[in-house]
Amino acid sequence: DYELMLRHFQMGHRYIDEGLPVTGRSGEDEERDTSAHLFRPETNTKHSLQSLFADAYMETETDSDDDLWLIDKLKVLVRPSEKGEVISLAVFLQPRKQAGLKACLIFVNRVNSSIRLVRAAYQENGIICFDYTIPVAGGITRRAVVLAIKFFLGAVIAGIEQCDHDGVFKSTDTENGSQETLRN
Repeated sequence: DYELMLRHFQMGHRYIDEGLPVTGRSGEDEERDTSAHLFRPETNTKHSLQSLFADAYMETETDSDDDLWLIDKLKVLVRPSEKGEVISLAVFLQPRKQAGLKACLIFVNRVNSSIRLVRAAYQENGIICFDYTIPVAGGITRRAVVLAIKFFLGAVIAGIEQCDHDGVFKSTDTENGSQETLRN
């Protein structure tokens, strides 16, 4: 179950099959080492996130409003909260011009009922926004932040693939049998 796996990663649980070496050290030593690599509310800043993404070989850019964007399969807006308790993620997608309001609303409702950890919303300007929040309060490992972002990207892509029955983002050319999917 993806939700359970994500919660384990956010809490920093380790599994034997993760390929991590067995250290033979006491739990106290390991806890001290882990705490040095935790994101905490006081260290959750745009600069620390940029550093994390650079270490994880993830491409970023900053726009004219000084917002941090992660560039991957989709473009993700990444914002630490003012007090640092959470990291907010958002993907904004433009539906196809042929997609009507009703089809967009049905799509959003399908996503929200089938993918519980990611929220989809139709905005007044016609954009569909997917968002997700990573809790930082109490600390979260850098690895868990990266895995949570990858989970979010996968959930958005899965939401589009599984819930777009009415051609909101993709159209099928029946003559050629090809399929085109919109990107942000």
